[in-house]
Amino acid sequence: MLGSLSLTAQSVSHWLAPSEYVKTIDAEIYREHLFTLAADSMEGRAMGTTGQKKAALYIENELKKAGLEVHRQAFDYVPWYTIENLSLHIDGKTYDIRKQQLVPYIVPDAGSRQWTKKARIATDGKPSEDVNIVDVFLWHEKDFASYKALDMTLKMELLPQMPFNKTVIVVLDFEKNAGKALLKKFKQNSGYHYLKPPGKNIFIVPASFAGEVDLSYPKELLVRQDIKGGESQTTENIIGIVRGQQAFTPQEEFVVLSAHYDHLGIRYRKVYNGADDNASGTAGLLSIARACAMAACNGHKPKQSMLFVFFTGEEGGLHGSRFFTTYPPVPLQQIVADVNVDMIGRVDKQHAGRQKYVYLIGGRLISHDLHRLVYAVNKACCGFYLDEYYNSLSHPESLFTRSDHYNFAVHDIPVVFFFSGFHEDYHKHSDDPEKINVARAVLISRLVFQVGWALAEQDTRPRVTYSFSKYKE
Repeated sequence: MLGSLSLTAQSVSHWLAPSEYVKTIDAEIYREHLFTLAADSMEGRAMGTTGQKKAALYIENELKKAGLEVHRQAFDYVPWYTIENLSLHIDGKTYDIRKQQLVPYIVPDAGSRQWTKKARIATDGKPSEDVNIVDVFLWHEKDFASYKALDMTLKMELLPQMPFNKTVIVVLDFEKNAGKALLKKFKQNSGYHYLKPPGKNIFIVPASFAGEVDLSYPKELLVRQDIKGGESQTTENIIGIVRGQQAFTPQEEFVVLSAHYDHLGIRYRKVYNGADDNASGTAGLLSIARACAMAACNGHKPKQSMLFVFFTGEEGGLHGSRFFTTYPPVPLQQIVADVNVDMIGRVDKQHAGRQKYVYLIGGRLISHDLHRLVYAVNKACCGFYLDEYYNSLSHPESLFTRSDHYNFAVHDIPVVFFFSGFHEDYHKHSDDPEKINVARAVLISRLVFQVGWALAEQDTRPRVTYSFSKYKE
């Protein structure tokens, strides 16, 4: 097994892709994909828009041209929900969304209705298993230096513990850092929110709640809501397959290489081209898919099959990868790992002047075997500095949960995520293709290709060291 091997550059060299195919991932091909995907004509590629459809068709055609087996995984979604009324009534006090005394962290199901539950203070820091109880957490500002810290704590600590059909109230000081940032984010969304998976409701109320409401014993809590859903739209993941030597046998497994191709669309009459986020990763993945298909066509098939997945809906909440792992086109137990690329086209301030670095996220957080393999492959072929600054579950940016690899991790599939860092154009209309460091992005794409190929050449799959299945929504 991988874990029992002492992996060195020499020991993994026979797992690497032939160099003649690695070299086909070049600046000319990469630049063509990049400038096409990040052009104004793609209208920012927002999920469900004409621009996203154009990008999907381009990806589909390029995969077919390269000789891959191509599939389109379409699904319907409701992009926005209008919260017309949402209020909590307890002990004679009303907390209303209109007065911003109440902020929903997870928007309940759409509909006009009301329900009552018993409320009590949670004393052990964990939600009660009783679905009729509302647990009130008196979390103090010192625990949340920023909105990101609050967000990470709710996602990683609270949500996984919550039984289905559960409501939790979080008490937060709206006058301090995390509270101020939360209100600002809520105002920017103008009362419109993406609906998250139903059954778990989290409401955030101001710190004064603790002094105004006596929750020392169970009492009735009434929730009233009037939430309307918009029209359903269709979007699609694009999937390309290069079959390996074990194709269509009981032994066939799949290595997934992924990138999201959607971005933010048109806002304030400006096109958000998303060149780095994530035309850079999409262009790299298209180049890798072409190289892999070329190798297979010339008789150099890897042992296992390779699945190239271009996700939609990452920007709105990892919708595409969630749908993929909920309704997988191949059984999840046959997926060896996910190698994800997102934003590989720029150099951040921390690495000014350094070309050969890339941030590594995942790996050892879920699989020591995968982690060791990535390091050995990199040493054998590419010589990058693998920076693990963001590779922590406690890092305030919470990057482990913020890109599509996460939806594989919660199914206990080993993941690794390659990323180049943030910059001043992140999520701005100034994220244009002219600013992409093409030569560097090509080198990262070659590394990703080699990691994916090495995984597909394994006789045994990387083992899961730490399970994340409890975080599955």
